[in-house]
Amino acid sequence: MERTVKAKTIRELRAIKDEYENDGGNQGLDYVHLNDPLLSEVDPNRTNYFVNRNSLNPPLGEVDRKTRRKIARIKFSQLIFQATVGVFFATFGLYSVFFSGYDCALEANTVAEDPTYAGSMISNMKWKNAMETMPAYAQLVVGPAGSGKSTYCHMMQQHFQVLGRSCRVVNLDPAAEQYQYEAEVDIRELISIEDVMDDEELRLGPNGGLVFCMEYLTENFEWLKENMDPQEDDYYIIDCPGQIELYTHLDVMKVIVDKLKSWDFRIGAVFLMDSQFLVERGKYISGTMAALSCMTKLEVPHMNIMTKIDVLSPSAREEIDNYTDPSCYERVENATKYTKRYAKLVDSLFRVIDDYSLVNFQPLDSSDEESINYALAIIDTMLQWGEDQDVKVRDEEERDFENEMTDLNLDD
Repeated sequence: MERTVKAKTIRELRAIKDEYENDGGNQGLDYVHLNDPLLSEVDPNRTNYFVNRNSLNPPLGEVDRKTRRKIARIKFSQLIFQATVGVFFATFGLYSVFFSGYDCALEANTVAEDPTYAGSMISNMKWKNAMETMPAYAQLVVGPAGSGKSTYCHMMQQHFQVLGRSCRVVNLDPAAEQYQYEAEVDIRELISIEDVMDDEELRLGPNGGLVFCMEYLTENFEWLKENMDPQEDDYYIIDCPGQIELYTHLDVMKVIVDKLKSWDFRIGAVFLMDSQFLVERGKYISGTMAALSCMTKLEVPHMNIMTKIDVLSPSAREEIDNYTDPSCYERVENATKYTKRYAKLVDSLFRVIDDYSLVNFQPLDSSDEESINYALAIIDTMLQWGEDQDVKVRDEEERDFENEMTDLNLDD
């Protein structure tokens, strides 16, 4: 049975508690004193109560009816206050979410109707920082000299125009004499191989001069960034030099790639190899190892393309599948006269490449639009281009029109 003992002072209360404990009384007793705000308000005499520890409320049985009602009113007032505060903050949060979404919708509608408003948004630092997080994209076209890099860039530039997509071509080959594509950025405006070879102090040959030009570019990245002027969602095709040592054991191309990454570029290397170079085992293993060396050196997503398929003989085209995948190396013509020792080495290298699926080649026929589309789709996937694009849904009228044209055989 719960017992309540009144004490005038804390000392007297402690004495009563010690007495109960020493006599083996209820060990669960504890005291509740006037630190409780309710009791201090209703009991001006500040009487201390000695009650059962498991009791959650003050000993209301020892308080008269008027005081109990007063305590009930105070508790009810506290409950009403807490509920009011909760409803207020919940309502404020809902209004904040609603008006924020409404403001965003208004700004989006304004941008769509007034192109000049977008310029003022860009001047706003908040919008500018948000836009700068959108990446630019770049194909880094690499490969040996004569593999068709400049022709590939020109072909892709024309194909982008047919698709209604925009791309910007950059020439990073200081030794290029002429090219068919329209280059928006040309390294020869900064430095050319002729400038280096004609310098009496440098006295460099073609190979050393090319390396000097590329190293000079790495010391003038401000010029490159100013001329490229990368913007949100820009797509670049970068024509690189054909000196193979730039991709095998020199660091200059890796430095350029790292700098482009720091400018928020998504970069993929497109390694081109002449199909005439892959017609028999000796050349095939050389081309495969060059592609593998470039891939490990640049450390970016990588795709190998077999070019000049359109100039192959009909019989070579029929066997093209034997050259696209190193796992088929046993069917590749073995015209190279290996000694027994080196034949075993070549076979071992092919097995390593096949076991780890390190290298394969995608044939590209520049005269076949379907072949170009397929190669571009693989590259876009490699660069993750289009992931942030809106899904385009054709309306019902467009579908009906296409169906009618199909029925009339006029879809062509």
